[in-house]
Amino acid sequence: MKNLNSSLFLFLFILCGCSFLSDGNEISLTKNLNSNVTEETKTIEITPSMVKSGQLATSTPEINRTINDAYNIVHLGPGTVNVPILLYHHVLEGKATNQYSVSFRDFQEQLSYLKDNEYHTISLLQLVQAITVGADLPEKSVILTFDDGNENVYLNAFPLMKNYGFTGVVYIIANRINAEGFLSVEQIKELLSSGWEIGSHGMNHVDLVKNPQALRDEIGTSKKKIEDSLEIKVTSFAYPYGEALNLTKDWVKQIGYLAGMGLGITNRHNKNNLFYLDRRQVESDMDMSDFVKLLAFD
Repeated sequence: MKNLNSSLFLFLFILCGCSFLSDGNEISLTKNLNSNVTEETKTIEITPSMVKSGQLATSTPEINRTINDAYNIVHLGPGTVNVPILLYHHVLEGKATNQYSVSFRDFQEQLSYLKDNEYHTISLLQLVQAITVGADLPEKSVILTFDDGNENVYLNAFPLMKNYGFTGVVYIIANRINAEGFLSVEQIKELLSSGWEIGSHGMNHVDLVKNPQALRDEIGTSKKKIEDSLEIKVTSFAYPYGEALNLTKDWVKQIGYLAGMGLGITNRHNKNNLFYLDRRQVESDMDMSDFVKLLAFD
C-alpha cells in the first residue's frame, strides 16, 4: 500500500509539472537550449509593416544568442586584421531610389546570407582592440555601419538586424539629431541599449578636404554635442564623403577619437590605417554575388 501511494504521488507530481511548463515559456526555452536546429529556432521574418503596426517582438529570439555563442572564436591581432566593414546609408521599404539606398528585401537577403554563413557582428571598439593589442573574436567577424543617421535605419534596418542577432554602428550628423527624417534622441538611445555604437559624422556633413576651416567644428564640436546629448563616449569619426587629408586624420586623432572611417576596397586593417579604416559600400544595384565579394579577404 505504501508503494502504491508513493507511485500515485509521483504520477500526480509529473502531471502537474507538465501542465506548468505547457502554460508558459519554459517549454519553448528548454527546446531552444537543447536543440540547435528545430522548428522553434527558425529566424522570424519581419516586415516594415510589422514595425509600424506594433507587432514586432521586443526581445531577440533565444536562438540568436545560442548560435552567436557557438561561433568559433579565434585570436586576431595585434597588427593586421581581416574584418569586412560594410557601409550603408538608407534601407528603404520600397525600391531603392539611388546608389546609396538598399531595399528592405535586398537587405534582408544580405543579413540572411551573413547568418547562414555564420558571420557575427562585432563592435568597432573590438576591432580597434584587435588591431592594437589583440582580441579574441568570432572567426567570421563583420561590422555593419550606417552613415548620416537616417530614420529608416531605425525603422527598417534595426528590427531586421535585431531579429538576426546583429548590431551596427551609426554615424550621425550632430545638427540633424531630432530633425525630420533623421534619428531622434529616443531612437538612438534604443539602438544603444540594444548594443549598437554611435559615432560622429560631423556637425553638418561638411567636406573637410574642401573646407579645412571647418575641422574644429565638424570633428571636435560634433563629438561634444553628441556626447552631451546622449551621455555616451564617442570614439570614432566617419569622414563626410569618405574624404580625408593627413591634416584631417591628425585632427581626428588629436581630438581623442580612437579610429576614423573612410572608404576603400580592402578588408585588411592595421595600425597604419587606424584613422582611415576601409569600408566597402553596399550599393543598390548589387546582386548577391556582388555582396559576397565585399566579404572576401584580399
